[in-house]
Amino acid sequence: MRILAFSDVPPYVIGGAEMQTWRLATSWVSMGHSVVIAGHRIPEKSEAGVRLIRLPVFYRGGKLLRGATYFFSLSCYLIKNRNDYDLLYCRFLGEAAISIALLKSMKLIKLPLVAVPAAAGDEDKADMAFLRSLPASRAIVGILNRQCDCINFIAPGIRESLAAIGVQPCRAASIPNGVPIPVLRASGPISRVKKILFVGRLVYQKGLDTLLTVLARLMNTGPDFELKLIGDGPERSRLEYMAEKMGLKQQVHFLGKQPQSIVQKELIDAHLFVLPSRYEGLSNAVLEALSFGLPCLVTRCNGIDRYLSNDNGWVCDQGSVDQIYLALLEALSLTIERWKAMSDSNHLLMASTFAIDMVAQQNMQLFEEVIERSSLGVL
Repeated sequence: MRILAFSDVPPYVIGGAEMQTWRLATSWVSMGHSVVIAGHRIPEKSEAGVRLIRLPVFYRGGKLLRGATYFFSLSCYLIKNRNDYDLLYCRFLGEAAISIALLKSMKLIKLPLVAVPAAAGDEDKADMAFLRSLPASRAIVGILNRQCDCINFIAPGIRESLAAIGVQPCRAASIPNGVPIPVLRASGPISRVKKILFVGRLVYQKGLDTLLTVLARLMNTGPDFELKLIGDGPERSRLEYMAEKMGLKQQVHFLGKQPQSIVQKELIDAHLFVLPSRYEGLSNAVLEALSFGLPCLVTRCNGIDRYLSNDNGWVCDQGSVDQIYLALLEALSLTIERWKAMSDSNHLLMASTFAIDMVAQQNMQLFEEVIERSSLGVL
């Protein structure tokens, strides 16, 4: 199968959706398929058997001009090369998916389109917020409903939030994100100081200000702990200031961006992974933590929290200091036997549901069905 995916990818753009696109693309190539990825922030080159195409975009002049030049670049490339591909795959229900839907509605291309929204909620950068911000958003949503041959909702919360603004595709799927399942496992609570880990961008979405408030209370009442935050972002300075003012300077360590080898080392050494997000899709960071057998504390975002229970983690309400405090107190007081049981449960969950090879194959089966229905003219 010849797949054209629209997304930027690491290391040129760092994000969960971009990382997932890259993992799927390399998995599809290993299965014998041809994959090209087109984006406006990636270079023209080939890596790991995947060809990267850069779509020129004019950034100066505001969002309108940038969007217009993106549509023009995408349209020129796609119309010229439409016979080179069997299926179009869009990560995000954003500019690429809308551009392709418009081209299909104008009968300029006929290729089947599979789109994957990346985040739930109405916060900045979520797909719902982007669609609602557009002029004539209701008309655009209608075009997406008609022209997307399938929308794959990776998490229940994404489907629910987008349904609220009228996203009701002719066909929907629910294939989750996937990650490689490592051979190594987290080592567990082997030290007196309990090691808490966060991996991700330091942005308001992640709710780290709430976490610091909880840790300030926990410092006086709970076991000894340290929190390591891997990642960077616009909230870093504010969070560092908060940690110092709350007396957490010795317990909280900002490690900045780190290579995957360091991330994996920290996952192996950690006692607990935390993600107290205000909104989330299906976090790749949590999936990676779970794949190492690491118990996780997350907030209720209708994503990965739907898969967690008392057997393998803790789910708290967004922004609830009291709930997160009680969950952390329990998590950091686990016996070795209880911790190992939770770790085994997580490893089993990942191997049975989120292994990248299995997820890539599920996507490929979906693509084959979509192509067949499209060739028959079935919506």
